[in-house]
Amino acid sequence: MKRKLFLILVIVISFLVGNISTHYVLSHYFNSKFKGFYWQEDPIIVICSSSKIKISKLEESLEYWKEKGYYTKYTIEDPSPSNGICSMQKLDGFIYINDNLGMVTGNSLAITERSYDGVEIKYVDIEIPNENLYLDLLLEHELGHAFGFNHYNRIGHIMNPTYERMGEEFYFPKRD
Repeated sequence: MKRKLFLILVIVISFLVGNISTHYVLSHYFNSKFKGFYWQEDPIIVICSSSKIKISKLEESLEYWKEKGYYTKYTIEDPSPSNGICSMQKLDGFIYINDNLGMVTGNSLAITERSYDGVEIKYVDIEIPNENLYLDLLLEHELGHAFGFNHYNRIGHIMNPTYERMGEEFYFPKRD
């Protein structure tokens, strides 16, 4: 009887350890993918009325990504805070740029939130507090998230999660 109980306990523990380790491995794999999300077609950028970004700054930041093969259709400015495109339900195929509407907290300088279905990006919200709009490479970094890239913890890489360690470099990490 004790032996059967022991065997059942060993089987249950093995099952739990196997499930937990499998979950960890799969979770680590998907979270470590550098380019995890994709647009069906080039997105449209909307500068919401809360953002004070100048078109010239946005175009300069988009130029960085064009050189790497990532494009947008066009950019529009939403002049109305109460009945413009930014006040409506989010539309697929759009990147929305806003001032901080509440997502940027703590030590964060900006935040990008992607809405996706599987690996396909539906729409993106970028919130950059107006006082941070002109920090070097910050908009390029957030646009990188909008184009589907995750963080990459290498000094000098545009997608480094720490602002002080970011740089202009962009490359796909080598697979280990």
